[in-house]
Amino acid sequence: MGHAARSLEWDLRIATVESKRMRLEYHKIKDCTSNNQKTSAPDESPGPKVDKQQLSAYCEAVKRLCAQGLASDQAAEILMQCGGDLDAAELWVGVCSSIGLFSMAGDSSTAERSWAWEDDWGTLRFADTLSDVVTVMQASHTETLISVASVIDNLSMAVTSEMRKEVAQLESARQHAQQPCATGLSVPQIQSQLQSSKLKLVAIEEVLNPALWKAYTQQKESMAEPNEQWLFHGSGPENIANISAEGFDVKLANPNGSYGAGIYFARDSSTSQNYTGRVPLKGCNQQAAIQPEMLRNAKSMKLQVMLLCSVLVGRVGAGQARQTAPPAGFDSVGNSSVSVVYNAAQAYPRYIIFLQS
Repeated sequence: MGHAARSLEWDLRIATVESKRMRLEYHKIKDCTSNNQKTSAPDESPGPKVDKQQLSAYCEAVKRLCAQGLASDQAAEILMQCGGDLDAAELWVGVCSSIGLFSMAGDSSTAERSWAWEDDWGTLRFADTLSDVVTVMQASHTETLISVASVIDNLSMAVTSEMRKEVAQLESARQHAQQPCATGLSVPQIQSQLQSSKLKLVAIEEVLNPALWKAYTQQKESMAEPNEQWLFHGSGPENIANISAEGFDVKLANPNGSYGAGIYFARDSSTSQNYTGRVPLKGCNQQAAIQPEMLRNAKSMKLQVMLLCSVLVGRVGAGQARQTAPPAGFDSVGNSSVSVVYNAAQAYPRYIIFLQS
């Protein structure tokens, strides 16, 4: 099943869950052999190879243009026409704003049209691309529109095909980086994520929580460079149940952690296993936590429980003790094995993993 199909399936499934409620879906483990067995890697293409600094600057440029009222695809189109030059792109936006040119991206009634503006007679004009905008304006016989079209056209004339090709690669990389974890993972793919663990995978439960997912997707859309990753979080069964129902809570974070009071995630499951014996956190809302049978009986069944989460690590900065937020200009801190976020909306608890020695 392809990414798009799985994403649609997830959207439909989570839409069936009543708002502000949570549901767990059990995934049967057909083969409970050792996790050291070779399994298929997640079906994800690596995406276009581009310079990370260039991609970061490009993502920031898209974000700045979107802050001026453009949708991301319109911002990308303007940057394409300007060869990735943000100053030129902002000049475009300023010139276009002077004649009331605006994006139709958010209007479902005009889904087939990208841009619209009013001519001198108050007639609403439409165009599919910015190139079409220039063509229509040049043929308008209106001095103002012809002048604006000339400015836009001159900016485009300075852009070479190689510059446009480079911007196209950056846009492709940006879109690839923003592919949602909504596509999910199959059981074999989850087993491959657990290869650092010497424990046996017993069961998987998928968390469908509309309220948490909405907060997560909104947070992702607000980030210029989400850098979404699958990471582990280990804790006691009571805490796992509470997180699944209400999300992570930074207020419960340990201020004495290596990187201060944040929410900690590990790249290797073996690291998170060290925290599966945690007692219920003080302040954890046990009444609100929905305790499914397996979580409720995890201790008596001698199971270790952890979460496999989709996490928006964004731009990663250097961390230090007793901090309560990432450094300015960054979204998280960490090292090669651990990531720490300070905003609960940056993590969604996607899978509850049950392991046994």
